[in-house]
Amino acid sequence: MNGIKVLIIDDEKPIRDILSASLQDEDYEVYTAENGQEGLEALKEHKPHIALLDIWMPGDLDGIDVLREAKSKDIQTEFIVMSGHGTIETAVKATKLGAWDFIEKPISLDKIHILMNNIMSFQNEKSQKLALLNKLRKNIAVIGDSPRMRDIKEKIANLNNKNRLVCIQGSIGVGKSLVAENIHYFSDRVGGAFVSMSCALTPKELIASEIFGFEKEAFTGAPSGKMGKIELAAGGSLFIKDAQLFEEDIIEKLLDFVKTSKFQRLKGNKDIYCNTRILLSFSCSEEDIRNSHWGSYWEQIDSSVFFQLEDLKDRREDIPALFDHFANQACKENATAKKSVSNEALAALVDYSWPVNIRELKNFVERLYLLINSNDVDLDCLEFAGLRVKGGEMPQFGEQSNLKEARASFEKEFILSKLAENDGNVSKTAEMIGVERSHLHRKIKGYGIDL
Repeated sequence: MNGIKVLIIDDEKPIRDILSASLQDEDYEVYTAENGQEGLEALKEHKPHIALLDIWMPGDLDGIDVLREAKSKDIQTEFIVMSGHGTIETAVKATKLGAWDFIEKPISLDKIHILMNNIMSFQNEKSQKLALLNKLRKNIAVIGDSPRMRDIKEKIANLNNKNRLVCIQGSIGVGKSLVAENIHYFSDRVGGAFVSMSCALTPKELIASEIFGFEKEAFTGAPSGKMGKIELAAGGSLFIKDAQLFEEDIIEKLLDFVKTSKFQRLKGNKDIYCNTRILLSFSCSEEDIRNSHWGSYWEQIDSSVFFQLEDLKDRREDIPALFDHFANQACKENATAKKSVSNEALAALVDYSWPVNIRELKNFVERLYLLINSNDVDLDCLEFAGLRVKGGEMPQFGEQSNLKEARASFEKEFILSKLAENDGNVSKTAEMIGVERSHLHRKIKGYGIDL
């Protein structure tokens, strides 16, 4: 037996016998039914992978009725529809109801086997993709059981495909990208692309062309046109970070696209229709959003698609679960045993302010597992890994770090801290720390800092 179950539903016994013998020779597990009612019962009882279904059968249920009923009950069987009186109308109707294919009698056994092999190849590929998707969903799961996080999870689950615009607001490092990924990968759009871009890392004059694309010679030295991110994410989701940096013309054009599903590339005069969900993140306060170019446009944002993420210090009850989650990841990445954390150390982790939020906690756990050899973590271990838990001393670096590594570690934490103080605003941060904006951009990109 190859483990593949096939159901033959046909009122003609000779056809059932011929198909059964041929399929059993190929080690298929075969069941038969001689009318529509028996066929439905066999579908529910045996749950076959494939059903060979005759259209014209006597009794109360013909093949179309069986197919319609099976699909309405979400029976996970692929149907090959057969008929000796085939018409284009019948074939179209069967296909619209979800049949894999339509073949005419007299039946070609070779064609049946080819179709069944195609179905099983498709199902195997589908199963592999589903396994990868489930693994991805597990890796990007929103962690936490605080009241606000429960609300966030429920809100994600309740979003439907009609919600074309979703806004996510929160400080740097609170998990805006993670929420955006959850919205996409737990939705009907999972089969489409998830495309992201950062306004903070894109020159201001190029933001519009990155989103909407441009036509030939829209810019000096542009010999050909270019698709925008909206087109690249067709059928899926486009995640745009730091949308508080939008100019007014971009806001107008984007909101118009959300309403009409159409837009034009820069310097273009042709409407392009596209089914893309827009996910926007804002790394500043809602008050700052209202004081930006969004201004009056902000009133158009439906509260049901506006996610506000709290700082980690405002949901401290989630810190133990987050620490455990990142510890599990560190164990897998470093092939090490999980460490036991003392009650005092856990209390210190919960009490710490985490100014760069979840991102800082994740980085700390990774550093802890790299620097601490002991399987037991106490307050001294936290200090050694760089957490200030005893009065605010400067973080200590392990003996494994040379000067270059220590300097890089400090610089990354310093940049993250200053970005947090400025709500992720790169220009303000660059001015505060006395460097050019372009230089800070290179540092952010080099350290893999996700705004």
